[in-house]
Amino acid sequence: MGIATVFEAQKNFSALLKRIHGEGEIIVTRHGNPVARLTTVEKRPME
Repeated sequence: MGIATVFEAQKNFSALLKRIHGEGEIIVTRHGNPVARLTTVEKRPME
């Protein structure tokens, strides 16, 4: 699990998405408080 601030998420969203693949989950914080969780999504078979 990784941690990123809202500022980092706004400025580097593409890099954050790449980090998710390695870390599995990233918690986004604002003023030290968690406000969001970014995680990978499992691929579904095409319907």
